[in-house]
Amino acid sequence: MLTPVMPMVYEMETWSTLAHPSFEPEATIRSLDDYLEALRRYVVRVQSEEAVGVEDGVQSLRSPQPLEALAAFERLRSGGETRLPVPNPLRDYVVDQTIAFASSRDLVTRGALPATGVISECWTRCT
Repeated sequence: MLTPVMPMVYEMETWSTLAHPSFEPEATIRSLDDYLEALRRYVVRVQSEEAVGVEDGVQSLRSPQPLEALAAFERLRSGGETRLPVPNPLRDYVVDQTIAFASSRDLVTRGALPATGVISECWTRCT
C-alpha cells in the first residue's frame, strides 16, 4: 500500500525562492509570516489530497531562533545578502514551524528532529 508523504522543505536560501515558493508560486510573500502561512496552506492542501505525513530527509537542525530567522529573511528580502548558507537559522526555524503545524494536524513527520523536541514520537508513528 502506497502511503503518500509530502516533502516539507524547499529551497529557501535566496529571495527568489522565498518570494515564489515552488509549493505555491502565486503566493504573495512580503514577510516571514507570509511564507509560513503559505507553508501552512500547503500542508492543509496536501493533507486534503490524502497525504498522511511530511518528510524532510535526514538533516540536523539547530535549535530554532525566531529572531535570527527573521533577520536572515529580512537580509534576503532587502538584498543585504543574496544567498544564505546551508544550514541557516531561517531553514531551522521554518522546518521547526512546519513540523509543529503538521503535527497539530495529526500528520506523521519523518526526517529532521528539531532541537526543541517538537516531534517526540516521530519514528514510532512513521515506521
